[in-house]
This record gives sequence, C-alpha cells and structure tokens, in this order.
Amino acid sequence: SFFGETALFFKQHRTATIRACRFCEALLLTKADLDKELISREFDLSRMLGIFQDLQKSNNYRNSAMQANLKASKNEKSKLYKLVQKALMEGDTTKESWIMHMKKKHFSPNSHFRI
Repeated sequence: SFFGETALFFKQHRTATIRACRFCEALLLTKADLDKELISREFDLSRMLGIFQDLQKSNNYRNSAMQANLKASKNEKSKLYKLVQKALMEGDTTKESWIMHMKKKHFSPNSHFRI
C-alpha cells in the first residue's frame, strides 16, 4: 500500500494519518527524490498527471462519502444509525468493541470491503 501521493505530486499538505495494525516497513520518498528519478527516466508527464488527478478525485469521493456516513450514523432517523444500534445490541454493547469488530472485519488485509 502507499499513501501521501496526492500531497507529494500536487504539493499539498497530507490529508490523512496512517496507523499500521501490524508490523510493517515504511519507506519515505521525498519530492526531490521523485523529481530526480523522473528526470533520469523517460516518462509521459501528461499521462502521469492524469493518473494522479484520477486518484485525487477518487480519494476526494471516498473522503466525502466517509464524512457523509459518519454524519448519518449520528442521525437517529437514518438507516445507518439503526444498523449501528442493532449491531451494538446483538453483540458487545460498547461502542469501542463494535468499532474494533468492524475494523477487523472490513479493514484487515485481504478484505473485500470497499467504500
């Protein structure tokens, strides 16, 4: 997995904090190193820009959907609120344990969960 590509390519502040749930190896690619590598190779700048713009749109869409879902989960009239409440009643009644269950179920490696 990778993260921070939007900030690196579009010279923006990063928009997320990443936490590893298991041991991992993290590598750092600076803007200067990226530029040096791109100069040393032949690459299609317009194609690369298109790829990153598509990725940025996808990230913005995902983030907007997540914010809308979080807001809906707090509205007592929404289906999402009712689903969360039902799940809390069926299992452990603590919000933290339900969140951990959802993280394990949907955000674990090889999960097919998509937003």
